[in-house]
Amino acid sequence: MPNGFNDVLDRLLGIELSTIAHRLGFSNKNPDRPCFDDICEAVKALNQLSLCSTEDDRNMFITIAALLWEYAHDEYPNLRDVLIHLLSRIGYAPSSIILAPSYADDNKYEPLHSLISQIATTLNQRKYEVKIGNHSELLTAFQLSVSNSIRENRVVGVSAPTSAGKSYVLLMEAARTVVENKWDVIYIVPTISLINQVTTDFNKYFKKLNASNVEIFNSFNPELVDSDTSHIFILTQERAAAAFTMREKPFQRKTFLIIDEIQNIERISSCDSEMRSKVLLDTIYEFRFSENIEKIVISGARITQIDTLCNELLGDDCIDNSTNISPVLNLTYSITKVKSQYFLKQYCSLLDTPKTIVVENPSLIKGHGKKLYNDSYLNYLSSFVTNLGDDSQNIIFAPNPATARKTAISLADGKSVNSALDSLVIYLQETVRDNYALAYIVAKGFAYHHGKLPQHVRKVVEYAITQKLISNVVCTTTLMQGVNLPAQNVVIRNLHLYVKSGDGVQELSSYEMANLRGRAGRLLKDFIGRSFVLDENEFLKVTDEYQQETLFEDTYKELDSSYGGIYSKHVTEISAAVTDGTPSTKLPKEYAFIV
Repeated sequence: MPNGFNDVLDRLLGIELSTIAHRLGFSNKNPDRPCFDDICEAVKALNQLSLCSTEDDRNMFITIAALLWEYAHDEYPNLRDVLIHLLSRIGYAPSSIILAPSYADDNKYEPLHSLISQIATTLNQRKYEVKIGNHSELLTAFQLSVSNSIRENRVVGVSAPTSAGKSYVLLMEAARTVVENKWDVIYIVPTISLINQVTTDFNKYFKKLNASNVEIFNSFNPELVDSDTSHIFILTQERAAAAFTMREKPFQRKTFLIIDEIQNIERISSCDSEMRSKVLLDTIYEFRFSENIEKIVISGARITQIDTLCNELLGDDCIDNSTNISPVLNLTYSITKVKSQYFLKQYCSLLDTPKTIVVENPSLIKGHGKKLYNDSYLNYLSSFVTNLGDDSQNIIFAPNPATARKTAISLADGKSVNSALDSLVIYLQETVRDNYALAYIVAKGFAYHHGKLPQHVRKVVEYAITQKLISNVVCTTTLMQGVNLPAQNVVIRNLHLYVKSGDGVQELSSYEMANLRGRAGRLLKDFIGRSFVLDENEFLKVTDEYQQETLFEDTYKELDSSYGGIYSKHVTEISAAVTDGTPSTKLPKEYAFIV
């Protein structure tokens, strides 16, 4: 932790903890509020930190700024001017949009009260502006670094926490290459939901640029792409691989290749029933030897040594653009039981140990230490979500599709119907069936989301969520595949990807857990994202990966991009199978594809 600001941080985090405990009904004491002296000390700290450039200093800055705005801006309206100026100075100018409600209407800030502050802020922001044609983009310092690297280099690796804004700058640079260079773009994502999302984002962005001479495809059809128009192909790895079966050289124009969510290639190191990671690796190798690929970006969440990974995959030098922090403060709260007493704990990346408060009303807590999603637990979950506030956007994690459906139905039970969603309800009933459960709960502002939903259902539900017509969505691991559903809060019961124990059951790894928690809070939407873990004891009980001193830290991943590890591990079995002529269909899938 940066020295000199511990007291300010401790005071603000204490206010946050007491507020959340009271909001959830765990504390009967009215929460603290920052006094004038607290404001002065916090602003003094922010001013000093804004002149620093280390990631630790930036992390401290965002933490203090987010908490100060959350708990003091109503009583101290001049904080807006101070924070906009300091955010612009340290390289987080886009976050100041959160402080200016009118910005969404005309893309302009209200004038600051001080002319000197106005001039200084404008000068600071101009350092982080980039041009695309006649359009200007205001970026964070990290986004600007990524943008410059893409423009100046052939191969770039990008690693950042979920809410750091990496996807937006990739979208921006892809659009620029289309508008200015007339190149094609191939954008590879892991899921259909991400195809829908990225397609929507591109359509919006080209509309903002007033650019129309571009075609967007979600699959490759050789009969449709032979034209002078620039193309954007937004594909899963399977669809990209299929293009190479249709033509020896399916993509012949100068092309900018983006491979997003590269962490999915890690499954090469384990058994993946669909072998999707192998398809991704093989697809990357196909593009590696394509002469028309002018630029490549490989991007993922919290990947260590991504430049080394890019070099292994592409055989080319790579510029590493990585950051460990984001402009969104992410806090994790957990409920733990010690003997017969419950505690609410607050985890922050700047704390060596979590802050703790006793739960004064333990009768509220149900199902702690258990796995079943029975009525008792679901009623508790419903009260918990309600206490988060009517205006909050919440994602509730579920271990599997059946549990997601059951949980969402339970949460919607007894809630009033929102007439603004009538057209969506009718559409779901007409395109699926009259008694479709999702249509019933969507009418009340709830939804469930998983990979087994029909594609058209996923698309319209995701749109309703992004428009904040649906405030609560119960989601499975599809959320960890990069789907950007706006939420201030993520609620997680435990690390189990099952309800009943048995052979082959899986748990969330600490890396997956970090990415899941990172879904709380979005750039330009929220200053604070909160994750709520309803049963901390299960994390400590089940696996050595979660330990008290590192519980809920931001875990990073070093990826193995080759088949070498699998071959070395199973060389005896592979050699025997090849010698004996054993069909690969009769071998374990972990190494059958090598045979």
